[in-house]
Amino acid sequence: MEHEKPFQAGMKLLSGHLTIPAGTAALLWDMDGVLIDSLTFDQKLCGTLFSTALGEPVTFAPTLIRSLFAYDPQSFIAKLAEAVVVQRGTALPPAQVQAILADYEEKRRHAVFPLLPGLPELLAHARALGLKQAVVSNNATADITQILQACGIAALFDGVIGNDLPVDGKVLRKKPEPDYYLHAAHLLGVAPRDAVVFEDSVIGCAAGIQAGAHVVGLLTGGTTAEQLRVAPLRPHQIYPDLTQARLT
Repeated sequence: MEHEKPFQAGMKLLSGHLTIPAGTAALLWDMDGVLIDSLTFDQKLCGTLFSTALGEPVTFAPTLIRSLFAYDPQSFIAKLAEAVVVQRGTALPPAQVQAILADYEEKRRHAVFPLLPGLPELLAHARALGLKQAVVSNNATADITQILQACGIAALFDGVIGNDLPVDGKVLRKKPEPDYYLHAAHLLGVAPRDAVVFEDSVIGCAAGIQAGAHVVGLLTGGTTAEQLRVAPLRPHQIYPDLTQARLT
């Protein structure tokens, strides 16, 4: 692929089938759709939240939820509110959208999400190999930590980087900008080129590529294989999930 880099001359196996560059020193994980199955949660919850708030039935097509899945919570709920406007023909008051967002975030904080298949084994193998690991997610840092703790995997990571993390008095730019992955590599004390990024979205893969990392795209979240393949900044590898063989 056009993004292949010289440091990838040698590859090694992770958890039996997943290949990573031989010089890999750290794994950087997106959370939603990569570590945890929160897509199912969103598909079940969002219609209920909007229906309750508006006092009338609201439904969202699974394809719509999937297409918006990579956005941070505020943008995600705002875009769903825009879809409701199209359905109803009238705009929702900003205060009502904010109330729905607050309810959504509160329910996420207290949910126990299923881990995606193959994840525990892969995390354990990475630790056995001495690889550093961090979670880099488009959510508030405290929320990420609480979700990871509820899922029983918080102790497996050396760092948590959320979208509200200030650096030198400034909040980093969100994905698809590379800021969060560059900062994660810095916190772990590794060069970005020696990190492998696991992502499930076009914008997440773009962030990893622009950071200079090796990027693995997964089809366990909001993006299809074709969307990843035709993206301007496509991942180096694509896997259906963490248990199956590489697609490309």
